[in-house]
Amino acid sequence: LTTTGTGEPWSVSNFGGIELGTVTLAEAVAQSANTPWIVLLDQGRLDPAAADIAARLGITRPPDEPVYPAVLLGTDMAGPFELAGAYATFATAGRPSDVHTVRRILAADGTVLCDAASRPPRPGRVLDAGIAVQIRSALEQAICCGTGTQAALGGDVAQFGQTGTTLGGQ
Repeated sequence: LTTTGTGEPWSVSNFGGIELGTVTLAEAVAQSANTPWIVLLDQGRLDPAAADIAARLGITRPPDEPVYPAVLLGTDMAGPFELAGAYATFATAGRPSDVHTVRRILAADGTVLCDAASRPPRPGRVLDAGIAVQIRSALEQAICCGTGTQAALGGDVAQFGQTGTTLGGQ
């Protein structure tokens, strides 16, 4: 149907090889369905500039690396901090978030050497608030009743996420 970055043919399938028929995009996210997205891409109804949107969300890739259709399904490597920052943007209605592992570094005498809270916030929105809310809603469905149910934490903790996409061992 389409190709990977290697130029090899790629047969797109859904999680577990299941055919879902007609689904909404939110259902496609919840069920980790790949085929609806590729159909939309092949029909010219999915903007290939999605890689640019991913970059605004904090997902980086080498500038000389081509964007091929499989990238739009998330087959590229993205680090946990990039993904956390991108997902945090959905939680903050489109405002970017800086992700860091160290909040503060103190000297032996208690002097603050570095404080992540003192960094200025990233300006503006990188994604329309309404779109961010819709994406978050779809990702909540993935955890509550889709392919991500085993990742649910329980309780009253807000949770959303998505299961992964693979190129089948590549």
